[in-house]
Amino acid sequence: MSQAVKFAKNWAGYLGLGILLAVGGCSGVTDIGGESFEQQMVEARDAEAASSLGSIMRSQQVYFLEEEQFADNVQALQVGISPETDNYVYAVDLQNPQVAVMTATAKAPEQRSFTGAVYLIQEAQSGNITMQTKMCVGDAPGQTPPATPELVQSGDQFAAVCAAGSQAVN
Repeated sequence: MSQAVKFAKNWAGYLGLGILLAVGGCSGVTDIGGESFEQQMVEARDAEAASSLGSIMRSQQVYFLEEEQFADNVQALQVGISPETDNYVYAVDLQNPQVAVMTATAKAPEQRSFTGAVYLIQEAQSGNITMQTKMCVGDAPGQTPPATPELVQSGDQFAAVCAAGSQAVN
C-alpha cells in the first residue's frame, strides 16, 4: 500500500471521528450530561445561594473578630449581599452569643434551601476561642431551610454535623 493510500485512509478516519465529535458535541449544547436547561438553571441558582451564604458566614467570622459579637442581620455584615434576591431570602438568627445561624431560603419550590452556622468554641486547656463553621443544603428542594447543624464533641475535638434531611456543602 502506498504512502498516499495510507494517508488517505488515516485522514478519512480522522475526518469521520471529527464529524462524530462535532455532531455529538452540538447535542451537548442543549443537553449537557443529560440535564435539561431548566435543571442547569436550578443548579446555577443553588450555586448562587451557596456562594452568597458562604460569604455571609465568612463575614460573620470577621465581624466577631472585630466587634466581639455576632451581627444580628445581613446588612450589619456589610458584605454587599442583599437580604433578598430574585431567588433567595438571606437571614441571620443568633441562637445564643456562641452560635450564629445563617439561612438562604429558596423562593421557588424547585430550589434547595441552605443553612450555615458559625460556632464559638473555647478550648479547655488553653482557653483560646476558635470558630467552627458548617454549611448544609437540603437533600430535596424546598422553601424551608435545613435544621441547624449540630455541634458534636468527641474528646477534645468538635465537629459540626448536618441535620437529617440535609448534607454538607463543600
